[in-house]
Amino acid sequence: MPAAMQRQDPIGFYPNRGPHYIDYPIHLPNESTTQQAHYTQAIMAPNPLVIALWKDSDKVFSKPLYASAVYAFCNATAGVIVRRAFESEFFVE
Repeated sequence: MPAAMQRQDPIGFYPNRGPHYIDYPIHLPNESTTQQAHYTQAIMAPNPLVIALWKDSDKVFSKPLYASAVYAFCNATAGVIVRRAFESEFFVE
């Protein structure tokens, strides 16, 4: 049954927005547009992957999950300080 016909979110999947957002563009062969997945599930295994669903389709999409550090750049009088964003949350100036 397509996800659009279900009254609830599919079990184990989250709506692809807010803190659960994963960039996952889907382009179906018979469609001319590309849209983001409506529901995603991240599977953290030795080879992490993302499973995605699109509301109007019965298909299940999957691809490897890659992550990279987010950096915060700050100007300082001695030059530019570069640090990871998660480190800057705990940095007291």
